[in-house]
Amino acid sequence: MNTDLFNAVLVWRGGLFRYGTYVMFWNGGRLALFPAGFRRSCFAGKSEEPCPLRVWSVAPGMPQPGGRGIGIELAKCWVNSDRLITTHGNQEHGMGTIDSFGRRITYLRLSVTDRCNLRCRYCMPSEGIPKLRHGETLSYEELLRVSRQAVALGIEKIRITGGEPLVRKGIVEFADRLAGLSGLRELVMTTNGLRLEELARPLRQAGVQRLNISLDSLRPETFSFITRGGELRKVLNGIEAAEAAGFPPVKINMVVMGGINDDEVVDFAALTLDRPWTVRFIEYMPTLREEGWRSQCVSGGEILERIGRRYPLLPLVSAEMAGPARNFKIRGAAGAIGIITPVSGHFCDQCNRIRVTAAGVARGCLFSEYGIDLRPLLATGDDLLLGERLRSLIVAKPGRHHLGGEADGHGMVAMSRIGG
Repeated sequence: MNTDLFNAVLVWRGGLFRYGTYVMFWNGGRLALFPAGFRRSCFAGKSEEPCPLRVWSVAPGMPQPGGRGIGIELAKCWVNSDRLITTHGNQEHGMGTIDSFGRRITYLRLSVTDRCNLRCRYCMPSEGIPKLRHGETLSYEELLRVSRQAVALGIEKIRITGGEPLVRKGIVEFADRLAGLSGLRELVMTTNGLRLEELARPLRQAGVQRLNISLDSLRPETFSFITRGGELRKVLNGIEAAEAAGFPPVKINMVVMGGINDDEVVDFAALTLDRPWTVRFIEYMPTLREEGWRSQCVSGGEILERIGRRYPLLPLVSAEMAGPARNFKIRGAAGAIGIITPVSGHFCDQCNRIRVTAAGVARGCLFSEYGIDLRPLLATGDDLLLGERLRSLIVAKPGRHHLGGEADGHGMVAMSRIGG
């Protein structure tokens, strides 16, 4: 396979899709798509076989193979009149499945439980949410099957989430099995840190490569208010345990809420002065659809302005699989800061993730009403069919959310079930 050409023609605009096995054929400036089993003479007009399904003119400057008449066989691909999306060679060529907007999907957020040992105000309503019954939560074996098929589609990074993943019994052993999946490049976890004192070292030994720790206040009373009773000292002890266990410098996730903790933004940024941590400031999202939510949303621009009034900031280039944050560094600091703006400046055009909830619902977007219930597919034992449905989810991934806009019609999102 000529990988330059393969990459160059990967994405074309379009609408509805058909699934099948096809062959691409190059003939100096034109690219044609044929059904499997065609003869090369067809493209040269020397045959009575059917004409190509589609012919594209290749734009000047696009990578082109040398010579003419190069056939490229595709194991499987999605096709319509204007767009070609191929999933051949994900493992061999390090490519993810491409969605209908040209985004390479390489990241799975995998929720292992809806249970949590905190009750954060932005995550669940004061009355709580109904808990999943034991039989409604995917087993570790089922989660592993889903992950294996996702990796086969080109998923390179899996983040274990919850609820709070560390409250589920057997999580270390599951992480160990997940880390052993061939083709998985990065296994990470988001946690509130309360159980890291006892579990940080076992998690590191199991193969978890990095931790994101949710921490919304450095003041015990404010932390307790946000989490409805959480103890700040336990989280700080958990961070120390993670460092002692040999984890890379942690990422701290702070959800900034106007009138509650936004006066701590500069204090959080100062944590990076002499520590190699990354502190990420996340705009408050109206997941619970409460009235007056906009008063709690402090924009990423305002957060940067506040920090910039105290410290000079330098922009940083994000790593390959670093996620949606725009990253900066205080001049001379040991660590970095990140700004995540799902409301004021969505990053949907760069989104590379899908999600699977603890109940087995796969979603292409946190705020999408569309999801695929994987439990019936898991019950059949047909993992190839499971993979095809995950592929269809990727292809149908929405172009963007409408969070906070006039067209925003999503209902309440129980973050503890989906895994933000």
